[in-house]
Amino acid sequence: MALDLLISAQVVAANGSVVTASENENQELFWALRGAGSSYGIVTSLEFQTFPAPTNNVVFSTNFFWNQTQARNAFAILQNYANTTMSKPMNLRLYVTPFDFSILGVYYGSQDDLEAELTPLLAQLGTPFGTNIATMGWLDALSNYAYSSLTIPFDYNVVSRRFTLLDYGVLY
Repeated sequence: MALDLLISAQVVAANGSVVTASENENQELFWALRGAGSSYGIVTSLEFQTFPAPTNNVVFSTNFFWNQTQARNAFAILQNYANTTMSKPMNLRLYVTPFDFSILGVYYGSQDDLEAELTPLLAQLGTPFGTNIATMGWLDALSNYAYSSLTIPFDYNVVSRRFTLLDYGVLY
């Protein structure tokens, strides 16, 4: 997450003072700005630790049909994997619908390395009903993982019509 790479922030506090929040200065405010809540001040600048864009970005999804017991076991397996085994190049999330479960992710390395990392995990989770894997450039991988294109402009008219229809109970 981007907030994991935050180094410092300049903040205008409620009393009007301008302070720096970082691991070394105003640590409580720094912690709050990284996800504890809102309304701790007005952030006027952010400093992040940057890194070169990875050259190999493997986007993947693996889909499962699990019953309640299997899902509970899978959640425990995934939590254990995230806490003990998951490598730094791995980025994944679990997507749950009323119909199925999907493990979606981006691996910053080769497809062979991804397969070596996922094989033991998938052996514990059961047989998926579908898997998709594609190697992409950095921006395409970010876009794919965010479920949207970075090149398509946001259509405010569509959103405006949707909220208007919601107000009249047409969409729900």
